[in-house]
Amino acid sequence: MSNDMQIIVTDLDSKNHYIALGTDADVEKLRCKIAQKTGVHQEDFDLTFGGTKLQDGKLLKELGIREGSTVQMISKS
Repeated sequence: MSNDMQIIVTDLDSKNHYIALGTDADVEKLRCKIAQKTGVHQEDFDLTFGGTKLQDGKLLKELGIREGSTVQMISKS
């Protein structure tokens, strides 16, 4: 069983949302939780962390995302 962590997601309107995930969560799980919380469809946004676009299939911990990290939503154009 993994521990939960809370990360901050800045949405397309610069509002912050707090998302709780297990420490073994991947980018797809984060994307799903963000879509549920914001109402923005998963296919309509990308995610960045530290200026790097997050790729599906990666674990958040592999990308350096941990408790209190901030991830940004960006619009797919």
